[in-house]
Amino acid sequence: MLQNIQLKTIVRYYHLLEQNSEDKEIKPIRKKALELETSNLFEFDDLEKYLTFKDKAIEDNSGVIPILLSVSIGAMRGILVTKTAGTCLSNHPLPIINTEIFMKPSGDENNDISPLST
Repeated sequence: MLQNIQLKTIVRYYHLLEQNSEDKEIKPIRKKALELETSNLFEFDDLEKYLTFKDKAIEDNSGVIPILLSVSIGAMRGILVTKTAGTCLSNHPLPIINTEIFMKPSGDENNDISPLST
């Protein structure tokens, strides 16, 4: 039986507007210039072979999660480049994202990143 995992990625780009004021205490105004949400569906023939689900956490038994994240982020980047072509945003490079930052070591209660473990 095939089992699915869906990964959603969201990117938001904010433009900081300068206020016309002599007051240096005034903070810049954030204005959302872009928001893109993508969803990727991955099919597994034997999900438990790759991942273990326990207590609202996912244990990665095979190192597959960084691969899925890389595919999802790559797809989002491709869509973002296509959608912003010819706009003022097309001149700004997209940062490289290290998928390891999304991995939470087991037992690390001080880490607020998603509850994944390897």
